[in-house]
Order: sequence, then structure tokens, then C-alpha cells
Amino acid sequence: TQIWQRDNGACTYTDPKTGKRCNSRHFIQLDHIHPQALGGSNDPENLRLLCGQHNRWRAEKTFGPRDEASSPRAAYAGKGSHPECSPDP
Repeated sequence: TQIWQRDNGACTYTDPKTGKRCNSRHFIQLDHIHPQALGGSNDPENLRLLCGQHNRWRAEKTFGPRDEASSPRAAYAGKGSHPECSPDP
């Protein structure tokens, strides 16, 4: 609840070129700024809300693309994106 309140229940991704914040409320997920897999903590300062699209984009940027063919969620690939906001190319 602390992170949800701090981030106003919306995606905190900010476009580095325009400075515009996403603010989407679609498929909101809790994200580790410094990933747990790389030693990041669960401290509130290391957590933020991201929409599903930006969370996937950040994960791919950090860890590389997922092998969608072997994923149980492969049937849902590309779903859940929202037109008002898209990650950097």
C-alpha cells in the first residue's frame, strides 16, 4: 500500500526524451528498480509501479528478450498494451 499510495496507483515510467510520465493504470505491477536477481532489495526506495508494458520493456532491457515460444503465457504476448503510452524503441 505504501508504494501504491506514493506512486498514485499509476505507472511511474518517465520518457527520457520528453519527460512525460506514463501514468497508465492498466495492468499495474510492482517493479524492483534494481532487480532482486541482481541483488536489489525490497526496500520501498527500490520499488515502483509500472504498467505491464513498461515492466516487460524494462525486464527485456535488463535481462534480454524472453523465449516466448516456451512461455506458458505465449498466447497472451502483446496483449495488455495501451495505446496512450509505449516504451522507447
